Amino acid sequence: MIKPAIATFIILQSIGIYNDFFYPFIYMPSNSLKTVATALYAFSGFRITEWTLMSAAVVVVLLPTILLYVFLQKYIIAGVTEGSVKG
Repeated sequence: MIKPAIATFIILQSIGIYNDFFYPFIYMPSNSLKTVATALYAFSGFRITEWTLMSAAVVVVLLPTILLYVFLQKYIIAGVTEGSVKG
């Protein structure tokens, strides 16, 4: 009964950690220490934004999250349906 809740928690925490922008941007200004979210920010310039490169990078960044959902989907669906049925 706890497996769907744990799977949902894992997905939400990993997305939160993966997409964290503020703290890595402030505390790790070095280019060698950039996280995924701060590296995406590099495609945005002062006067111009490389939309094609940014779009391709966003697709690559989304792949781990989508794969995590695909592998844990049965637990999430089980948790949603289990909580919606009256016993």
